[in-house]
Amino acid sequence: MNYWYLPIDNSDEEKFNDELKRMGIGDESELYRGHKGNFYPHLRSKIIRSWERLFEGVEEITPTTQATLWEIRKEWVTDITI
Repeated sequence: MNYWYLPIDNSDEEKFNDELKRMGIGDESELYRGHKGNFYPHLRSKIIRSWERLFEGVEEITPTTQATLWEIRKEWVTDITI
């Protein structure tokens, strides 16, 4: 996710970017490097909560389905193709 905000749509992205600009933040990556991340925990939380949207609307898993994982458990692995 590169620590970026995952917007609902273009309007949501513009709204979030405007919020950052009002606070003097160029983009969300500044919240994870340097001193700014220490001052905006509510923005960092908002970004992390937005990542749940990545899996919304996933109706069917196909052989080409891709996802982002923070952890892979042994019991989840069903096949390995080399």
